[in-house]
Amino acid sequence: ATLSRSDIKENKIIKYRHKTNVKSVIPIFDATKAILEKYDYSAVFYPHYAFQSEIASFHKEILTLADYTTPSYTEAAFLAGEDYTVEDVPAEKFFTVTENLKSIGASNVVMTSCLSDGQWCCVCYDRKAELKFILPYEFVDKKVGGTGDVFSALFMAEILNGTSFASAA
Repeated sequence: ATLSRSDIKENKIIKYRHKTNVKSVIPIFDATKAILEKYDYSAVFYPHYAFQSEIASFHKEILTLADYTTPSYTEAAFLAGEDYTVEDVPAEKFFTVTENLKSIGASNVVMTSCLSDGQWCCVCYDRKAELKFILPYEFVDKKVGGTGDVFSALFMAEILNGTSFASAA
């Protein structure tokens, strides 16, 4: 889904689903609204589209407002200004990316879709505990849209239910 300036009404984002005509109302803070109004953010942010520096700037500013962020390695490397490769990467490279995200303003990071030493994993940084760690997982070789969104939603549900960062991730 895309977002345009016309979707912002007062301190809310109002979106209509075209097929169902269902209305979604999302309250936003003044700081978020100020960032949203500053950019032309109608483009989509995915690695297979042409990256635009304005989109990266927008995402970097929004990142400073987030308590938690769950980018894929591709997205994180781009935002952190790091070279991206689909090859197997040493764990230290992933930690460099999370360090660069921290320097931009990220608080807590769960970077998904990382391949290190032949093992798929999430690379995490917990600011409160000042802890960085790797969580391996079993890779399922199937393309399904929205898996990152589902992961983020389940992760945040666990955080909001009081689960520790490491357990939620």
